[in-house]
Amino acid sequence: MLAPRLLALDIDGTLLRDDGTISARTVRALGAARDRGLLLSAATGRPWPATSRIVAEVGGMDYAVCLNGTVVMDARTDTIVDTNEMTVAQACDTARLAREHLPTVRLAADLADGRHLWDHDFDTQMPMAIDVERVDCAEEAVAACGVPVLTWLLELEVAGGRRRPFTAELRDAERIIDALDGRLDPALDVHHSGIGPAEVSLLGISKATGLASVAERHGISPAEVMAIGDGYNDVEMLGWAGISVAMGNAPAEVQGAAEFVALSNADDGAAVFVEGLLARSAMGDTPAAAG
Repeated sequence: MLAPRLLALDIDGTLLRDDGTISARTVRALGAARDRGLLLSAATGRPWPATSRIVAEVGGMDYAVCLNGTVVMDARTDTIVDTNEMTVAQACDTARLAREHLPTVRLAADLADGRHLWDHDFDTQMPMAIDVERVDCAEEAVAACGVPVLTWLLELEVAGGRRRPFTAELRDAERIIDALDGRLDPALDVHHSGIGPAEVSLLGISKATGLASVAERHGISPAEVMAIGDGYNDVEMLGWAGISVAMGNAPAEVQGAAEFVALSNADDGAAVFVEGLLARSAMGDTPAAAG
């Protein structure tokens, strides 16, 4: 097993504790990895504005794979290095199909220029603060501005006017997937990360493809990448990376996709594993399950 040159970490449920904070131990561990010459990359479903704050809190990273691989940022220069976007026509056709087959659907678009256009009644409570533009009809706003879409978020109306938590009921996502699967442009995919709204993005795009873009820029092979995550949207990344680590708080299916299982995010599992990796690398040993 090759020593890692690129360390990729999910944010929510991995770097962050459940209360949204980052421990001092995690900051120290990432700093030590940086000092040893490892490239650091976030790999998250968050958009860049909500990722950049975390990057700053941990003392800086080199890259950020955001929105589950649809955009890759150079975190050092705040510039886009790769995007995977649907055309305006694809985006508008997707919204039309969604409204046709799901009369109570609410839509939100993550645009390639960094803006977020939400139906005025899109009501999912995100676990991070982002600036959104409320519009009467998201796809009409997309068509009017002409900016390609990275990701559509889709939710169903909640009865009784209750606010929808980010942990939306899985059955809503399943209803959306069942309604749209096979009807979308073949280049697109409707899916669910296990938490939050259903999503539509380009087929085959994931955190793994985003990290592959980063690795290729630096001549790094998948075998030289260590990835740590806890969610269903981390499974492709864990399968691609040479050293794959699931968090102790991850579902069993996610843990089954990884070679190693760390402690939970409440117990600084990512930091503990990185510390163990660096200690073993200093001694010339290959990684072993830390903690």
